[in-house]
Amino acid sequence: MGIKIKHQYAVVCHPANLYRAAHKTLLKGLRFKQNGAGWKLRMEYHLYKLHRQLTEFTYKHGKYNMFKVYDPKERTILVANISDRVVHHALHDVIEPLVNRKFIHHSYACRKGKGQHRGVMAAQAMLRTYDYFIHLDVKKYFYSIHRPTLLKIVRRTIKDEGIDWLLTTIIDSSDKHPYNQDTEQMTLFDAPKPDISFIADSVHGIPIGNLTSQLLANWYLNEVDQYVKHCLKYSAYIRYMDDFVLFSNSKERLRELENEITSYCMDNLGLSLHPSGGGASYRQGLTFLGFRIFRDHIRLKSASVARFRKNLKYYIEHIPFQTKEGFEELCCRVQSWNAHAAHGDTWHLRQNVFGQYRVTRFMMQHHFNINEMNRQLQWN
Repeated sequence: MGIKIKHQYAVVCHPANLYRAAHKTLLKGLRFKQNGAGWKLRMEYHLYKLHRQLTEFTYKHGKYNMFKVYDPKERTILVANISDRVVHHALHDVIEPLVNRKFIHHSYACRKGKGQHRGVMAAQAMLRTYDYFIHLDVKKYFYSIHRPTLLKIVRRTIKDEGIDWLLTTIIDSSDKHPYNQDTEQMTLFDAPKPDISFIADSVHGIPIGNLTSQLLANWYLNEVDQYVKHCLKYSAYIRYMDDFVLFSNSKERLRELENEITSYCMDNLGLSLHPSGGGASYRQGLTFLGFRIFRDHIRLKSASVARFRKNLKYYIEHIPFQTKEGFEELCCRVQSWNAHAAHGDTWHLRQNVFGQYRVTRFMMQHHFNINEMNRQLQWN
């Protein structure tokens, strides 16, 4: 009969769960910003209010703040207010461990024990086994999710009326929402450019910025995972959110699989895939999750390196690293990229990138150990 989620709404609404959710929401620096600090100052009041609204089924999703990012491509990000993010966390933390059991082994996005770098390692292992691969991805995935279909998929598992109501409330907040002023309504996303497949309308799209959206988007494409594994009976397959890679020793087999998956996505999920261009040889290398993957080595994408060089120059020019706070901020930004790049064969590349500036050479000499560097610098 599969996994069913029942009798969990009281756990979601429990004050202890809401407190944990608030702590996680405010954990990553938000508590030091003006709105986060103000919310935390009155956290007891906000949590009591949320608990009452959830238990009385009077909770309504609030406003979104919208902004665009252009790195590496343009995306519209919607950010909910802090109270709504606490609700998202409270719901996610209860149902995610249960829903996670539905997913296949080779689904790597937004899951504990998986992630980007494990996906890269798994792709390299398959690349060593097979001669050809195809890389498929969904056109404007988050913008294209068909919410009524998503709710049907969710309700096969959710048999708890409270959780069903709360999930529906969050998903339906993706239609239209107030922005900045109560009287102003904004469509969720800028409509994608028309193509032969479909045009986004009022029933498509979930916010990229919501924590629940990551789980729901993964859940939506789990339908494709199950189709590939159980209907097509194919196992040389990896997915990271809306990126699929299939491996084979036959180009013809890969073309057949691409046609089957493309048809399934359009007919059952209303999703359109970018054409792959056919099977590619392992000698070309697989570009996947920000890396160029070969059988015997892994490189960073050249565009990713160029982007970090540009960002690093900006950091050096604009972050006041002569102060302790500025130095630690710069170090954290540089250390993050260094840790990411270290998952590839990038030692010489990192030496070259960090050797450009005196401050990053200093960081490299001390292995990015902030405590050790602070002792060396002897801040006042």
